Amino acid sequence: MLETVALAKGVEIAEKAQKAISGIAAIYETNRNNKIKKDEKLDNACKVIMKALSYTRFYLRKFNEGVKDQEKEFELMLLWSAAGAAIREFSPSLSADFMFKSDYWADPDNPESKKKARKLDKFEKGLFKKRPKFV
Repeated sequence: MLETVALAKGVEIAEKAQKAISGIAAIYETNRNNKIKKDEKLDNACKVIMKALSYTRFYLRKFNEGVKDQEKEFELMLLWSAAGAAIREFSPSLSADFMFKSDYWADPDNPESKKKARKLDKFEKGLFKKRPKFV
């Protein structure tokens, strides 16, 4: 009789341990999936930022040659806005800077927009010297 009770207790403990292990495994899997999603979001944010930088650099070459294109400036406004939205989770201050850049392209002749956008030009120069810290 004592052996039967001990065996039943042993089975009960084993079942509880199995449930605990399953719970821990589920938490681990959720955390791993969240990290993968966060890494994917950061990779996407970097791609969006690089696209905005590349398009801007290309447009500025044409602009310096005397070609001004409002449609391209509108596109740059959208690209910088997307860059700001993509990086917001990782760096709210950098996101705000990108939104200023978007504002600049919405009205590049506005002196206040120019002042705010210059701040970001320093970021771009530093980007190619070293990888920026987003997190």
